[in-house]
Amino acid sequence: MANITYTRKFQHTDWQDNVDRVQAGGPTGFNQHFHDIEGDFDALSQVVNQINAALAALGQKPPPAAIKLTLTPNLVQTAVNGWSHLQGLAQKPPNQTSAAGMMSVSFPGPVQIVSLRAIGRNSGAGSLQISLFRMPIADGGNRERIAAINGTSDPFDLTVPGDATFAQVDPAQFKCFILAEVNNAQQADTVILTAFQITYQSQ
Repeated sequence: MANITYTRKFQHTDWQDNVDRVQAGGPTGFNQHFHDIEGDFDALSQVVNQINAALAALGQKPPPAAIKLTLTPNLVQTAVNGWSHLQGLAQKPPNQTSAAGMMSVSFPGPVQIVSLRAIGRNSGAGSLQISLFRMPIADGGNRERIAAINGTSDPFDLTVPGDATFAQVDPAQFKCFILAEVNNAQQADTVILTAFQITYQSQ
């Protein structure tokens, strides 16, 4: 922010008794003196406006910054076959054609979900879906999907936007979780989940 300064320009020269004549016109007359004072008041008014604008700018709330929450897959089994875990990743167990699991996601306060990103591998034609849900804490059966990714390549790194209908999450009212499921894969397929990333803005 530029410095706001004011320098007085009017400088009065004292009149001398019995020397100076009182007059309206001329460079030392009353009219010129009062116009000089007016000029200083005008300049001071502009400085006051600059100060007011600066104070108003300081009072404005900055736009919310996007925050990236990066998660290591740590999936609790939710079907007959769960995911197996190695250091820093989850994978479909060998000789299985499916896997399903979920993990909790926590936010520090009310947020707006911007996007969901998933990174991994899917070497076959198995149906792999990674979804981010919110669920009211008072209703255990009404889950609402914020975003969903279909991992259909080897490797994949995909990002999808959050559904505006459900993207607002207040931890006082909702719990959130990621559900990852692969079905109809071949036993020899490689299906790996390397990382999840949620981008959000604080509210």
